[in-house]
Amino acid sequence: MSGFSQQIADCYANYKENSFQGRRFSYAFFSSLISKLKKELRLEIAEAGVSEENRAIYQIKFGTGKTKLMLWSQMHGDEPTATMAIFDLLNFLTNPPRTLVDTVLGWSQEFSIYFIPVLNPDGLTRFSRFNALGIDLNRDAMAQQAKESELLWKLHSEIQPDFAFNLHDQDRFYSVGDSLNPATISFLANPIGELEKTPERVKSMQLICQMNVALQKLIPNQVGRYVADFDPTSFGDSFQKVGKCTLLIESGASKNDWDRNVARKMNFVAILVAFESIRTKSYEVFSESDYHQTPQNKSRMFDFLIRKVKFKAFDKEFELDLGLNILENMDGNKPRYRLVLENFGDLQNNDTFHDLKGGSVSLRIEGNGMMDFENPDEIDEMLKAVEILTAVSDDENNTAYLYRGMEIGIY
Repeated sequence: MSGFSQQIADCYANYKENSFQGRRFSYAFFSSLISKLKKELRLEIAEAGVSEENRAIYQIKFGTGKTKLMLWSQMHGDEPTATMAIFDLLNFLTNPPRTLVDTVLGWSQEFSIYFIPVLNPDGLTRFSRFNALGIDLNRDAMAQQAKESELLWKLHSEIQPDFAFNLHDQDRFYSVGDSLNPATISFLANPIGELEKTPERVKSMQLICQMNVALQKLIPNQVGRYVADFDPTSFGDSFQKVGKCTLLIESGASKNDWDRNVARKMNFVAILVAFESIRTKSYEVFSESDYHQTPQNKSRMFDFLIRKVKFKAFDKEFELDLGLNILENMDGNKPRYRLVLENFGDLQNNDTFHDLKGGSVSLRIEGNGMMDFENPDEIDEMLKAVEILTAVSDDENNTAYLYRGMEIGIY
């Protein structure tokens, strides 16, 4: 399987859907990609339903086999990484490399693979986690108040998948266990409450182990195990509980990769490895204990970490590390970015995407110094350009102060 995963990784650039520009795209652009795929005879594309605002929700089927696989993405509208990876996968499946034509043909004969690239098109349009009603679809599995939630349960009931892949983006500040490595991909065999060990859940653990082995060769020590308790309002947990092998893939960050292209590629590799492992049943060599050896995620990352900053207050001098994160807001349809002081103190056990030494930057807290940016890359360039770190002084007693969650401007 290691040779197969490397072959998949090596050919990825030939299948990456390059029409995506950044992490944000419109529903019109998404629909144009669907229109192009409708010309591909090896795919069956259907309008499976509509959103609350009557945008079409598409289902794409590849293959005619008895083993059924189901993958859905972007049930949170601001989590597009796996959606882009699905289009990469479809490019691969419809035009595989010459050396893998027989493999893909075998998949098409053994599998029926159902893709739902965007479950929440209204959320996509707003780049919002929620649907048009403000409902988190992944907390609506029981009530099914949203059209999109009702549709997902209906499709799952009709398809009756043997393997279900729940595709999401995770917080970019997760690290892999106690390491200082970002969790670029995290996996979870969805929990099922008190019945923690069923044959289908063990199978999802085994398949995750197979995918993890493949990814470790490409992004060593950047694969984590997602932490989540059983939640009956979550679709993945609910599907696992009704006896369907269900697993979660969370796309995270990688250094110098704001658009998560590394995670996108790892989705491509991991999912194709999963297909081949299901066909050959190679995942059966792994055990539940192998699954639990994957380190759990911890939140240990910052966008910027400014180390050993000299700071005076109450006639004392302190040495602090400052952890800053980029806050993303929407200005109409345009994203805007600001810096927020997330934490300060001794942060030597944390890591960062941008490591800065104290004294290398100048920050102005609140007041007229506030600035925002159209592109997160601008923040890095401006931080490098300024000279000294300062804090605001209280006019009454001349005491400098910091507080967590404060927004920071740059001057």
